[in-house]
Formats: sequence, C-alpha cells, structure tokens
Amino acid sequence: MWLRPADTIILLLAVTAVVVLARALWQPTEAPRWVEVRTPTEMVKLDLRQDAEAAFPGTLGSSVILVEDGRARFSSSPCRNRVCIVSGWLGRTGDFAACVPNGISVRIAARDDGYDSINY
Repeated sequence: MWLRPADTIILLLAVTAVVVLARALWQPTEAPRWVEVRTPTEMVKLDLRQDAEAAFPGTLGSSVILVEDGRARFSSSPCRNRVCIVSGWLGRTGDFAACVPNGISVRIAARDDGYDSINY
C-alpha cells in the first residue's frame, strides 16, 4: 500500500513534532549533591560528598540518617514497622523516604530540582 503525498507530509510533520517535543521536555537529571532531612521542627542539609551519621529528634524519638558513598538511608528509627529503614539506600536526585510516625523525611536533592508533576 502506497502513501499519498498528503499522507507522507502529515506523517513527517507528526514525527517531527514528536521529536521536537521530546527534546524540549527531556532534561537530564542533575547529579545529587545533598540530603534534605526534614524533622517536625527544622530542615537540615547534609552533603553527600562527606560520609556522616546524624541523629534527628522526631515525635517518637531519634531517627539516625547514614550518609555514605554519595547515598543516604535511615539506619535506625523508633517507629513500629520500620518501613523507612527497609526503603534502603537513596542515591538518585528525587529519591525520598519518610518515617511518618516519627515525622522525619529524607530527600536526595541537586542544585535545582525544577518542577515535577506534583508542584507544576
């Protein structure tokens, strides 16, 4: 089956539009630079380039955040189910874990995260 000239033009325009749109919307993710730890009373940034272990007070007690090899994780927490600990290592920009009962969250961030589907 052969395409008519008008069909070929429409097909080429559609392919061109998809390529242009994909290039306009695709943005490479920046390398992660720090960990944002939010507690019920404050927000603290930890540098991912420096290994560290820090305890943060929450509503139930103290949660410990471990930073190692450019990644971060909950290493201990007083919550009952320990879902935050099971979430494991976070290493990519935008990765997130939270101990909801204790009111502490951890997010990997870069210089500028820009907009995502939630805050756009």
